[in-house]
Amino acid sequence: MRKLVLLLFCALAATQVLFSTTLDGAHAQTAATLSRVKRVYVASFGDSHGATELRDKLVRRLRKCRGIEVTGTASEADVTITGAGETWVEGYIRTSTKPSPYNRQTVYDGYLSLELRSKDSAILWCYLAKTGKWRWNDVAQDLVNRSSKKLIAALQ
Repeated sequence: MRKLVLLLFCALAATQVLFSTTLDGAHAQTAATLSRVKRVYVASFGDSHGATELRDKLVRRLRKCRGIEVTGTASEADVTITGAGETWVEGYIRTSTKPSPYNRQTVYDGYLSLELRSKDSAILWCYLAKTGKWRWNDVAQDLVNRSSKKLIAALQ
């Protein structure tokens, strides 16, 4: 069910990207225009499970990046980062052959979808990060690392 919701969200975001650009290219962005972005505001990622943690980790990651300033309000920023994300328990892996509820490792899954929007709400960039093959550690940090790497590359 969650994968269906994720697929629908991605399809909706792709449709919005396709229809938000005009035929004459008035909203088309190039690497040169994105490289001028220096101040960003990170909006709320919604109220789904793990969304606040994903937003907080992304803000901390962007504050470490040289050349990008995270602002407190959207009016102070060049662009706004919007998105949606969620993490959930996918299952458990037994770590011992002995039957005990303590001999298991939790496996998490999740996604993080980011959009970079201009002041007039045009989508300049978007990316969907899914968890990697090995989901043992902090899934939220894994999603933030994957998406911030692409975001920082697009801004530089």
